[in-house]
Amino acid sequence: MSADQLTRQPVRQRGDVIRQLRLTSGRRVPDLARSCGLSAGTLRNYESERAQAGWPAIHALARALAAPVTTLLRNPDEPVPALGAPGTAEDAA
Repeated sequence: MSADQLTRQPVRQRGDVIRQLRLTSGRRVPDLARSCGLSAGTLRNYESERAQAGWPAIHALARALAAPVTTLLRNPDEPVPALGAPGTAEDAA
């Protein structure tokens, strides 16, 4: 697999961590999304884990949130929370 193909592969992000870091930084979904070159809907989908982010989005989020990339990644052995589980509610702000 080429490096270009690897960067296009989705990764399993930690939506709960992305959301918590965003809230801790005092940023709203539209503001963080804009600074990462994402739509607000896409960021909400990443936070709720309804969609998987690609490497470019993960790197942009890590930069914008001043967090290590590894903080935003889910361990492959860790289960993904079910939709509607505690901590997965969307933030309409």
